[in-house]
Amino acid sequence: LKNAQGVAATVDDLPVTNFDISQRINLENALGARLATDFPTRKRILGTLVNEKVAKSKASQLKFNIPDKDLEESIDNMVKRMKVSRVDLEKRLREKGVDQGTLKNQIEGTMYIRWVMSQQQTDTKVEVDEATVDAKYNEIVSDPRMKPVTVVTLQQVDLPVEKTTEAMRQQLLYARSVEGQQIMQRYKGCRSIKAASKDVFNVKVGKRIEADLSKLPPPLRKALREAGSGKMIGPIPGPTGIRLIANCGTRKIEPPRPSREQVKASLRNERFEAVVQQAMAKAREDSFVDYKDPAFR
Repeated sequence: LKNAQGVAATVDDLPVTNFDISQRINLENALGARLATDFPTRKRILGTLVNEKVAKSKASQLKFNIPDKDLEESIDNMVKRMKVSRVDLEKRLREKGVDQGTLKNQIEGTMYIRWVMSQQQTDTKVEVDEATVDAKYNEIVSDPRMKPVTVVTLQQVDLPVEKTTEAMRQQLLYARSVEGQQIMQRYKGCRSIKAASKDVFNVKVGKRIEADLSKLPPPLRKALREAGSGKMIGPIPGPTGIRLIANCGTRKIEPPRPSREQVKASLRNERFEAVVQQAMAKAREDSFVDYKDPAFR
C-alpha cells in the first residue's frame, strides 16, 4: 500500500491502519513465524485485526472491559510458555522493530475475541496431538531454506579502461593488467587493499560484500576456493577494464530454527483461528466494517 500510516479499515469507527498490519506481521515473525509481507498475508492479518476490533466494539457496547490485571497475567503466562524472561522478550521485539504496545494489543484482542465466543457459548478448547506437532516440526527443519549457507566476503578492485578503438583498448587492458599484478604482489590481505593500490592511477576499491558461495558463477567459485581465504584472484579482463577480487573469508550462516513448543503453539493458533473465523462471522453481523481498499474485502 502506498500510505504506510493510512487507515486500511474501520470497525464501528475504530481504525485499523496499515502500520498496525505491518507491526502484527513483525510481531508474529519475532515470535517464530515466517510470514511474508505480500498482499495475501497482509489481507489475512487485517482480517484478524478486524475481528479483534469487532470483539472490542461488541464488548464496549455491553460495558465490558478486559481488566489490566488479567491482561498482564496473560502476558506473563505467554512468557512462561516461551521459557524466556519478559525482559528478553521485550528486547527481541525491539530488535525486530515491534512497537511495545503491539504485543499487548494482540493479547488483548485475543481476550476480547474469547469473550465474544464465550457469549456465544463457543467451544474454544483447541488441542494438537504430538504426532501432528512432530510432523510439522520435521517438515520445517527439513526445508532446504533451513540448511546452513556458506557465504564469502568479497572485495573488488577495478582498474577502468576508457572507451577507445579496439586496438588501443587491448593495449590499455594489458597495461592495466600489469598494474593489477603489481597490486596483487603488494597485497597482504583485505586490510591491505588500499595500501596495495595506493600508487596506481584511477583505482576503484569497492566495499566488502557477502555473497552466497553456491550462487556465484562456477568459474569464480572454483577460483576463489583454489586461491583460499585471504587471497586475491585476477587480473580479470572485462568490458570496462581489469578487475581483482579478494576473498576476505567465508562463514556459515545457520537459519534460526523454531523450537518444538513454538511449532505446537503455531498449530494451535491455526486451529483456534478456524474456530474464531466461524464465531466472528456471526459477530460481524452486528458491526459495520468499512474496508478502505476494496481488495481487502
